[in-house]
Amino acid sequence: MIASGLALALALPPLFADASPSPSPSPAVERTPVAVIARRGDGEAPPRAAAASLRDGIKVGLRRGGGEALREQDGAPQIVVGACDEACRAEIRGALAVDYVLWDMVEMSDRDYRLHLELVDLRDGSLVAAFDERCPLCGLAEARDRVEDGAAELLEPLQVEPGAPPRVRVTSDPPEAEISVDGEHVGRAPITRVIPPGRHRVRARLFGYVDAEEEIEVGEGERAQLHLALGPTPPPPPPPPKPRVNGWIPLGLGIPAIAGGVVLAALDGRPPLGCGSSSGGCQGSFESTWPAVAVMAAGAALTSAGAILIHQARRARRAARAAKR
Repeated sequence: MIASGLALALALPPLFADASPSPSPSPAVERTPVAVIARRGDGEAPPRAAAASLRDGIKVGLRRGGGEALREQDGAPQIVVGACDEACRAEIRGALAVDYVLWDMVEMSDRDYRLHLELVDLRDGSLVAAFDERCPLCGLAEARDRVEDGAAELLEPLQVEPGAPPRVRVTSDPPEAEISVDGEHVGRAPITRVIPPGRHRVRARLFGYVDAEEEIEVGEGERAQLHLALGPTPPPPPPPPKPRVNGWIPLGLGIPAIAGGVVLAALDGRPPLGCGSSSGGCQGSFESTWPAVAVMAAGAALTSAGAILIHQARRARRAARAAKR
């Protein structure tokens, strides 16, 4: 009797059990596979432990953004420094069966990090998005947080949300440039802004550099990336050469003028030419004192000016020869 009652109790459903159906497993999120491959540039690579921590941050960021980083042991080809051409992209795509690669180009000098990531479409080699920030005097934890956020943003252009306003992230080289969209100042790079759909002019301005401007067209729900590189301001043109004055010209005019003044002074008080002392029909004499003084003074001024100019020209030539030595 006891045994039959126990069997009946086990067979009936419990009276106070949760009658709600068990939750069905949530559908798996379709993630974009991304090959993360480190590339070294001219800068210094972080220590191995720091590089591994930053790589983990990149993977976490990609997962936040809807992607999935392939494991390092999945057999990624070794990429040397330089451009990855069509054959290189085909090798990665064939070996890993992915359409996107994230180039991990992180450099470190003392405690200054340069965090540079590029998401590239292996099918045509186009740049999907880029993240570039300098983190001066950063700790490893701060650098990892920044690179994680940057990796999460790289996949945003691949996730178009219909009906949502477009967003554009603007970065600049050098960073901290003043950014304006259609002539309206919006802040300093790097910056992310919501803009209306359509075509826009984006300008970056920084003191000491030539402005960079680019046109971008975005649609509803699009998340675009724009990188503006500013060139250094060219040096001002050299001043025009000063006209060279030949000192021999005033000197050549001054000496004859002095001689002419001397002649005029010698003629002062003398009778006109052709009148001898026995001729009674000639009257009067030359009055050339003041003309002689004026001509000699002009000649002396021209001679002095010419001598000074010749002396200065010789000094300039000596200085130029000394500078060449």
